Amino acid sequence: MIPKSQMYLGARIVENNPEEETPVVPYKGTVTAIEETGKGELDYFVYIRLDDESMKQKRISLCCPDKIMTCFPWTIDLEEKQKMEQKMKNKKVPDPSKRHRLS
Repeated sequence: MIPKSQMYLGARIVENNPEEETPVVPYKGTVTAIEETGKGELDYFVYIRLDDESMKQKRISLCCPDKIMTCFPWTIDLEEKQKMEQKMKNKKVPDPSKRHRLS
């Protein structure tokens, strides 16, 4: 979920829809336009140009033959945020019982 204050043209986004039961491969794209629908932080939607990789997914290519998709803020995240979260998941956290104590 991306608040309006963090959204910008050219942002790289990736699907992150908690209601999607089985996202096979998340779609990715670049923000080309932002439409405000109100004054709240989540009152907007964006148009994205889908990546070629995303267009290889049948469910995407059928609904977006022109490579443009409309996305709502609660179904997407910034691609950089997703990459950072993945790095944190892959990073080993040291066992607290094996930490050295300072005297």
